[in-house]
Amino acid sequence: VAARVAGGTSRLPEAMAAVLGDRVRLGMAVAAIDMASRQAEVRCLDGSVFRADFVIAANPFGTLRLIRIAPALTGVQAMAVNRMPYGNTTLVNLRVNGSPYWEQDGLEPSLWTDGPVNLVRQYDAGGEHLLMALSTGRKAERLDQLAPAERGQFVVQELARLRPATRGKLEVTSLHSWAQQPYIAGCRHSFGPGEVVPFVAAMATPHRQLHFAGEHSRRLEIGMESAMESGERAALEVLQRS
Repeated sequence: VAARVAGGTSRLPEAMAAVLGDRVRLGMAVAAIDMASRQAEVRCLDGSVFRADFVIAANPFGTLRLIRIAPALTGVQAMAVNRMPYGNTTLVNLRVNGSPYWEQDGLEPSLWTDGPVNLVRQYDAGGEHLLMALSTGRKAERLDQLAPAERGQFVVQELARLRPATRGKLEVTSLHSWAQQPYIAGCRHSFGPGEVVPFVAAMATPHRQLHFAGEHSRRLEIGMESAMESGERAALEVLQRS
């Protein structure tokens, strides 16, 4: 996916925000959503207050549960927001320097492992050979205990152990832990046994002036596509009520 958008897929929403100009406020941490009156009131940690006829919350439930909502969510919807678990994924991005290691050992460049790294995915972008090493679940939690520089070096050493042809050819370019992102707190949502049918039906149901979007409220797509899909749905809901 990163190969299809120059600089990474985050450049796409950033470009959309740039078109909208100062109507997009970045770095604002929401503390409370008050819907006691006809207009909804959104309060931020820095003291800023915004008022609107409707509010769309697109943040994951892992952080939505930290925002005070009044009147509070109830029933199955409250259960989904308050207890839905989010799994972790830690990424280490690498550049392949010199000749491709897969030409040396004759194996496919990407691989699955049963060690600390679940998956290594190879792709090309900008004329470079790049790798994305992913660790998920408890493996990601263990990696996150390391300092970023140590985390990257650990993955390089682990790949050299598994795939000697990579030795001396991998350079860490960036790291990303979904669990360590304060406004996300996890890679993706999950359902427990018996939760799918009741939770899915209630998760995206509007609560007074508050509507819901985000990957967790998807119907068909996954990832960024599902975020776009859910955003369109929430926008249409608001338009129909306006």
